[in-house]
Amino acid sequence: MKVVALAAALCGACVFTGPRKQYVPKAAASAVVGADALLADVPAGAQLLVELDLARLYANPTVGAIAKRALAGSDSDAVQLPGFLVPHGAPPLAQATMVVMAAYAVGTADATTVTIVATRGEVPNGVAIADGVVALGPPEMISRVKEAADGRAPAINGDRAMMTTRARAMPDGAPGAVLRATARLGMDARIALSPLIGADLAPASLSVWADVEDDAALVAIVDGHDDAGGGGPRLYAALERTRVVLAGSTALLQLGLAPVIREATFVRSGDVVKVVATIGPKRLNALVAKLYPPGS
Repeated sequence: MKVVALAAALCGACVFTGPRKQYVPKAAASAVVGADALLADVPAGAQLLVELDLARLYANPTVGAIAKRALAGSDSDAVQLPGFLVPHGAPPLAQATMVVMAAYAVGTADATTVTIVATRGEVPNGVAIADGVVALGPPEMISRVKEAADGRAPAINGDRAMMTTRARAMPDGAPGAVLRATARLGMDARIALSPLIGADLAPASLSVWADVEDDAALVAIVDGHDDAGGGGPRLYAALERTRVVLAGSTALLQLGLAPVIREATFVRSGDVVKVVATIGPKRLNALVAKLYPPGS
């Protein structure tokens, strides 16, 4: 079973420059429930959401085993995300099915984050929110999570603008996603991100969808709007510069991913740029074999 046919649906009528021979994955038929239930526990006002569907990822026959090894292995192997409290080690993420991370007041003195995990395992420093749901964060954020979960305060799933942005990148008919990221960033946040990613890449909004079956695909919709005008062309140019840098990266060349970067499609419409990247089954299997050779 392959992930949803993205390139034809999102970019088929557009004109591209440079190499663009692209693998087009076939439509999937199964349906998978994502993080929607956990969003009812996320307090309203988040500027950034990151959602990981670990149940879907771990169940994948191609990458599930190495994903579980990376995310739920020993503490020394655990993946960390700067700025967030991320549970790691075998007990939390080995049994976790979903992780949602939310950031608030990004780029200000009041910046804060919270992480919500659906799991039957124990999570060190986690606070129980409901049966099988724990939260990690500062006490004031834990209190806000409890209020949202109890219906005493608004949750992020009631934020129409945020939910509309979240939905933009997910193709029609997609059965689920292993990763979704959503951002709606004010000027403070964009300024704070500029030294890290470059001023022209700091978006007004971002919607990312990624999934994997026997192939893999990613769609990102990036809004470069700014009050000065010309944000879209600058964003497109910055993405093309980033493509060149990444395609020449030694690590990506060794992993065989440089062609994926070169062949990704960029389509600009005003201030908005759509990015579509896919990895075909042969390349995905080769990547897995390089990351974790048989017997390793």
